[in-house]
Amino acid sequence: MTLGIAFDTTTLSLRLFKSVGRASPSNPEDHVAGANAGLGPVMGVLQGSFGDFFGEAKEETLSLSVGPGASLTFIETPTGKSGVSFGMSLGPPFASATTITTHTSPICLVGRKCE
Repeated sequence: MTLGIAFDTTTLSLRLFKSVGRASPSNPEDHVAGANAGLGPVMGVLQGSFGDFFGEAKEETLSLSVGPGASLTFIETPTGKSGVSFGMSLGPPFASATTITTHTSPICLVGRKCE
């Protein structure tokens, strides 16, 4: 799971978000090799607006750690928008390569309108 802040360059607005996904044996497009775990910052860029960012996407991630770790993720939405993110993490040594479907949604604060 990823928690973060997204910035829409078309509307110049910020949104809190969460992104979750897991490999499913019933989905032939999901692939997982290795394992990883860690905590750290992630930065990325995706073409389009929040309308393209929120929802389902296919993510392909390569991760490697021997102490501090790094991950590189390529993202493609069903609308054909693409992006990339880079993460750093601290945790146990790991190496992994995954292709999974993720779902990203806004986190709505109590008393605030969430679009």
